[in-house]
Amino acid sequence: NANTGEPVDFKLKIYSRGDENIVTTSYIEILDLRNESVGMLPLGIREINAQDSIEINDQLDTKNYPPGRYTARAVVQYYDREIVVDSPFRLGELFVDVSGYKNEFERSKINPITIDVESFWNDPIEDVYAEVYILGYENLIPKFSTPSVSLDGFEKKSLIGYFDTSPIQEDKFEARVILHYLDKTNEKIIDLRFKREVNYMFIGIIAGAVVLVAIIVILIVWIRKLKKNVKRR
Repeated sequence: NANTGEPVDFKLKIYSRGDENIVTTSYIEILDLRNESVGMLPLGIREINAQDSIEINDQLDTKNYPPGRYTARAVVQYYDREIVVDSPFRLGELFVDVSGYKNEFERSKINPITIDVESFWNDPIEDVYAEVYILGYENLIPKFSTPSVSLDGFEKKSLIGYFDTSPIQEDKFEARVILHYLDKTNEKIIDLRFKREVNYMFIGIIAGAVVLVAIIVILIVWIRKLKKNVKRR
């Protein structure tokens, strides 16, 4: 892995398992997420002694490659044979994004909110935190910030903050999350909602009605059987 514009180091080791010397032609093909070829790194022709190995080290210049996920496909050809080995790698950009969040809360109490963040940078990023605004209630619910975390390259972590839901009347509401990292920010609007409240009284009435109906059915069946027995006598 590397950041976009930085060189990516490749190391290819080829073993000769036979009893004769072999001559190989090797290259590394770069594939994007759509599995389409976007570059080639020739590694040349090499002779390998029997039961021996060689190591080829090279670099890929990434200044013309956008950030993203790639696959390095090493191809080794010798005589009429070919060996292919794939290895994924990433080119990073200085960007931190919201990758997920807790979206269900309880009414009229202080709730925790969990915001999952992901780094798209290959190097560590210190002091990543979020400012959160509950939209439509800025005057009643103060903005709050989460404690900061440090992210390693391409790492995911969770930020946790707390807020009081007492002023919120609607079942669904929104929050604006502003991520702060280094000298940059990234903003995202997230949809939140309250957990569905269970009406235990209604459930009790339904359960009682079901039990009552069952008792009536049992009584009817029992009375019919009793009448049949009386007629037989």
